[in-house]
Amino acid sequence: MMSPRAFAALALLLTASCTTETAPPAPPPQAGWAHCRDNPAQVVVYTKGDPEMRQAADQLRGDPEVGSLAIEDRLAAYERFKVMFKDQPELVKLARPEALPASVWVAVAPGVDQIRFADRLRQELTVEDEIVGNPCEHHDKSM
Repeated sequence: MMSPRAFAALALLLTASCTTETAPPAPPPQAGWAHCRDNPAQVVVYTKGDPEMRQAADQLRGDPEVGSLAIEDRLAAYERFKVMFKDQPELVKLARPEALPASVWVAVAPGVDQIRFADRLRQELTVEDEIVGNPCEHHDKSM
């Protein structure tokens, strides 16, 4: 069985279908890593559960350095995981929603350095499990 950190790293690679919250509402990110092409400066806050994810999202709303944010609860992460790994039934069989992290994806506002922003969040947020300052850096940009 994978550790929570391993699932968090795997979730980082899979994050695509999130609920986007902006004012006015923007369409949700496309499947795959298309949202990295549109919003390459992102920060991801992984949390231990859905309540912590909602709390982190609430803390980030209204922050002038946040351009938009998208949330993904554990069940949504699990459903996406099952689709992404449908050709690996053994892996899907081992996965459980409670083993996947909930997450908040933040597209930083124009001119904001996402690494500095991630460092600030590490100091300010109290609900995070892990904060990744440049999640789009290691994906296949053709996806």
